[in-house]
Amino acid sequence: MSISDIYQCISSVGDTLSSVLREKQHQLEIEEKRKAILEMIVKGESDELINEKVSLLEMKETIYEKLEIAFPGYFGQMLFAAYQPFLNKPLENDGKNSFYKYIDYPDRLPSFELTEEEKKYIEKISSPFDMKTLKDANQAKLDAIENPEKWMKDNEDVISQYESYKNS
Repeated sequence: MSISDIYQCISSVGDTLSSVLREKQHQLEIEEKRKAILEMIVKGESDELINEKVSLLEMKETIYEKLEIAFPGYFGQMLFAAYQPFLNKPLENDGKNSFYKYIDYPDRLPSFELTEEEKKYIEKISSPFDMKTLKDANQAKLDAIENPEKWMKDNEDVISQYESYKNS
């Protein structure tokens, strides 16, 4: 952990620890992927396959870092988790151009400043969510898109409750 992370943990009431935990979970995931790439090199895998894996890893790191800068803490982590399912395949030429436009976009955004009270509130409500929870929620969204009939059937009760509330 960096000194600023340690200081933040010591001085926080506990809620900001969840953002630090999510960030560390992401870093561990990246380290595992780096390890897998090293293992591929040792095993003599093809340069093409290794370069593909390195490109995917660089893409994930770049997007995460840019989103964390543009949207600190939970917001950036949530946005990253939402886009992560789409970052698991190599990009073709059109995709590479879109990727570079996408990662440049956060650099042009106006600064996103929250008051201390807003930061504390967001950290408090987001503290139960780790990166796995965010990924699971996003996978559920993807599953719903891929099979809407199944999602509608599985969520019949919730939809009915929502309809009742909406009409009340």
